[in-house]
Amino acid sequence: SHGAASTLSDVFALGKLLELIGGGRENRELFAIANKASEQKPEDRYPSVSALIKDMENFIESRPVAAVAGGFGYAARKFAKRQKFLVGASAITVATVAAALVFVTQAYRETSQAYTESEESLADTRALASTMMFDVFDQVSNRSGNSGARLLLAQNAQQYLEDLATDPNATVEARLAAGRGFFRLAAATGTLEAGNYGDIETGLGFYERSLEILEQLHSDAPSDEVAVALARSHVSLARDKLLTYTDVAGAVDHAEKARQLMLDVAQRDAKALAELGRAERYLGDALGCCNDRIEEGGRAIERGLERLGTAPETLRKDPLVRRSYNDLRNLSAGFAIFNQGDAAGIEPFRRALAAQRQLVLETDAPEDHRLEATIASNLARTLLRMGESGEARKVMEPTYQATVASYQADPDDNDLRRRLAITAIVMGRIAAENGNSDEASRLIATGMRFAKSSEWPGGLETVPSLNYAHRLHEASQAYLANGDQENGCRLTRQSIDLYIDYAKRFQLPVTSLRYRLGPLQDQQKSCSHS
Repeated sequence: SHGAASTLSDVFALGKLLELIGGGRENRELFAIANKASEQKPEDRYPSVSALIKDMENFIESRPVAAVAGGFGYAARKFAKRQKFLVGASAITVATVAAALVFVTQAYRETSQAYTESEESLADTRALASTMMFDVFDQVSNRSGNSGARLLLAQNAQQYLEDLATDPNATVEARLAAGRGFFRLAAATGTLEAGNYGDIETGLGFYERSLEILEQLHSDAPSDEVAVALARSHVSLARDKLLTYTDVAGAVDHAEKARQLMLDVAQRDAKALAELGRAERYLGDALGCCNDRIEEGGRAIERGLERLGTAPETLRKDPLVRRSYNDLRNLSAGFAIFNQGDAAGIEPFRRALAAQRQLVLETDAPEDHRLEATIASNLARTLLRMGESGEARKVMEPTYQATVASYQADPDDNDLRRRLAITAIVMGRIAAENGNSDEASRLIATGMRFAKSSEWPGGLETVPSLNYAHRLHEASQAYLANGDQENGCRLTRQSIDLYIDYAKRFQLPVTSLRYRLGPLQDQQKSCSHS
């Protein structure tokens, strides 16, 4: 229309865009929302963008949508679907809502420019963009198979987030949203957690941007909520800098800062307690594996277990706390092996795995599947070193099959490719030990194919990929166990070269020295004599 712009014209424009890319008639409710928002008569539209937001929230949460006149039967069906949604979200819903963020963030930018004098309109449109970026992103993240949707949501929100972060008049809530938003952008782009595209360097940059925003906010307007968000960014940077071996000293610093933030919060809720556990976990790991401070690392792990294990029952039952606690138990088993030998780790690993598998049954969350695979792989490798290949197979078989199924549902998820590389090579070693030569060859080759596509074999800038060296080491052992001397010795040499290349420029982690390079050099002697 050529008349003055109004909230109702906002609604009309947003509705037409939603109708255009939101799936049309393929989704009845989304179509109804778009249709109501873009009615020709202004009085038939939503009365405000806030009302449109409310109906979008109803759609996201599987509640009755006001635009649909469905009566009692419709409301009952929505209730039933809402219960099912807790177990598995509809793929079409995810795809549709993910696409919707494209129009929402564009609308936000256009509204920001066109309505500088209309604070109510700008606030409403910002609220809609925020709903899509945060509520929808978290819904998508809690279900497997959605790495593409996560990335689409995050990428299309980047300018919106930067606008929030640099707005001199932004509220505390808006600045917190910007910091959290860049965290989500990192998580979707490249990180060592579930559901991302594997661009680790860009992901680290987004985490650093999140940290920068939240540190300033914590300085200007400290609160428990800001502290937890800031600690989460610190912990994620500790994890990714440590587990990619790009900055192990920095990992210690991030973990210590996160730990102190969570010790200082006034009210330690489940989120704060879980972050405290995670901070101790990565502090312990970084001190123990890579800074030659084994005893200090062990104490950090035990501190974490003590704090989480003695927390009030309501907190201990929370999935976030249980995940953090199970990860600490996983690390504790590793320290037991380092100090006392393989046998000392078996029962701690088994207890951690049983608890984590129970959590997977309850949440079906990608992060819980990821941790379950990590613990299972650690236990299976320990059993293999002890000659218990039959037990190792019992441990790994369900994990490997679940990983294959998850990868088939979401082949773009770099973490699933990494997980498939790890589990396939372990399964290959198990098959070799059990005399299944053809199966072993197939599994090892599969594992190395996925390692090449997920473990940054060319290095991260100037840092050689120790993770790729780890996969080469494991595959070499599997090949040799399968009687394949040629491939086993070839990968032995390649992995040794990578470890030595890293050691020339950095301090090789003590765990890599003891469990990787030392055995590899002994292995190479056998290759030379063959």
